[in-house]
Amino acid sequence: MASARQQNFVLLKPHATLEAAQFILQTIESHSSSTPLDRVSTVLLHGRWTVQEIKRTLASSSFPPPHLLYVEDEGRIPTLSAFVECSPLPTPPRPVTNAAAFLETLKGYAETIVNLPPSQTQKQPQLQAELSPPLFILFTSGTTSASKGVRLSSKSVIYQAYAKTTPPVSYNANTNLLLSLPLYHVAGISTLLGVLMAKGAVTYPLPQSSLSTNLKKYPSLNSIVTIPALLHSISSNLKYPNIDLVLTGGSHLTPGQFKKAKQNFANSKIVQTYACTECASSITFIELSDQTLSAPASGPSQHLGGKIVGRPFHRSLEINIFPTSRKSNPKTPLPLNTIGVIGTRGPHVMDGYVSFPDHNPLDFFMTNDLGYLDSNNNLYFCGRVSDVVRSGAETILSAEVENVISEKLQNFVSECAVFPYPDEKWGEVVAIVVVTRSAKGQIPNPSIISNRINEGWKAWGLARHKKPKRIFVAETLPKNSAGKIQKRKLASIYINNIKSKL
Repeated sequence: MASARQQNFVLLKPHATLEAAQFILQTIESHSSSTPLDRVSTVLLHGRWTVQEIKRTLASSSFPPPHLLYVEDEGRIPTLSAFVECSPLPTPPRPVTNAAAFLETLKGYAETIVNLPPSQTQKQPQLQAELSPPLFILFTSGTTSASKGVRLSSKSVIYQAYAKTTPPVSYNANTNLLLSLPLYHVAGISTLLGVLMAKGAVTYPLPQSSLSTNLKKYPSLNSIVTIPALLHSISSNLKYPNIDLVLTGGSHLTPGQFKKAKQNFANSKIVQTYACTECASSITFIELSDQTLSAPASGPSQHLGGKIVGRPFHRSLEINIFPTSRKSNPKTPLPLNTIGVIGTRGPHVMDGYVSFPDHNPLDFFMTNDLGYLDSNNNLYFCGRVSDVVRSGAETILSAEVENVISEKLQNFVSECAVFPYPDEKWGEVVAIVVVTRSAKGQIPNPSIISNRINEGWKAWGLARHKKPKRIFVAETLPKNSAGKIQKRKLASIYINNIKSKL
C-alpha cells in the first residue's frame, strides 16, 4: 500500500455481482480475523459526488490510516490521485476460502446478538471487531445538512443483514434479487449480505439501464430492492407476475405510487423500510396495504397524522420518542401518541461520526426525525425535525401537508414537497412543489392542481395556516441517489424564481 501525504487510501471498483459479493465477504473476514492494529477500514465514497465534493470530504475528515477508498468510477482515479496518493488494489479481491462456512458463522453470530437479554445486547461477542477502526465508513445523504462520515462496526452490519432474513422481508434460499442500490448506500451492503446469508442469489443491474429493462433481461428474478422513484418510472402497462417481494425505502410510497406498483407487481408483497445510515440500514419494516397507507384512520393518534413505518424486527432493537425541547429531559421518553424525536438503541447503531467522539451504546441515538408510537408499538414518521414551516406562532410539519396533498390528489399528483417560503407578515408560509401525473394519457393543466388545493384544503382537514400559499409545478424534484428529496435545494430554486408560481 502506498504511503500518502496524510492518509493511506486504495481504490477499488467492483465490476459485477460476483466481485461485489467477494469484496463484502473478504472485507468482513479480514477485519474480524485481524488484530486491532492491523485492521483496515473501508471508506465508501458516494458514486454521484463530484471530484470537488470528494476532495472536500477527505480534507475535512480525519481518517486514521490505513483505509481502503472505495470508488465505483474508474474514470475518477487519475483526478483523485492528484490530491490523494494511492495505489490500486487487485480486482477482483481475494475470495474468502470457504464462503458458505463463513456466512454460516456470520449468521450464528447475528443470532447470538439477537438472543442476548436486552440488558446485554451492547456486549460484543468474540467476532465483533473493536470500535477502532470501524469496518466501514459511509456517508449520510445530506438531505437537510452537510453529509457526515458514519463509522459502522462489524456487529451493526451483520445484525442488519440478518434482520432481512426474518419477516416481513424473509430472504431465503429461493430469493433471486435484483439489487438496484450501490454499495456506497448502507442498504446496498446489508441487502447483499442478507441475501448471501440466506443462501439466495443477487443480480446487479445492467449499466445505465432502467428497472424495467433489467426485469425483462433477467426473467428468473423474484425480488427487487429499489426506491419509490424507480418504481414509479415503470410503465403502467408492464406486468411482472413472477416478482413476489418489492423492498423499498429512502422515502415513503404515496397512495398513488403504491396503487401503481400493485398494478405492475400484482403478486408481490411490498415492504417499506424506515432506515438511516447511522443505524446501518433499517430501523423498522412494514408490509404495505391500502389499510396501512391510510393509517391512522381512527383512535387516539388520528389527529397526529404521519405515516406508519412499522415495527423493529426484534426486541433487541429499541425505539422510544423523546422531547424536542431542550428544556425537557432528553432522556425521558414521551408517552404513546405524542410526537417527538425518534430515538433508537441496539446493536445496529453506529460507533459514531468521523472526527467526532464515539457514540455511547447505552444511549439512544437521536435520528433527527419526528414521530410517535401507538399502543401497538407501531412507529409513525412525521418528518425531519428541521423540515417544518414556522408561520407566525405555529409550527407546521411539512410531511403532514405533503401526505394530505398526495392522498387527496393522488390521481393528479405523482409526488410533492413542502418548504418554507419567506413572508413579511407571518415570517414563513407553506410553499409546495408538485409533480403532476398523467391521467388517461393526459398531463393535467397546472391550474387544476392550484384550484383543487385552493378549493379543497378545508374539507381535507388542513387548518388555514397549513394551506399552501405558494404552489409550484415541476417535472421533477431534486433528489439524491437514494431517492430522497433534497429540501435544501427547493428554496434556492423557487424563492429566487417567483415567475414559476402558478
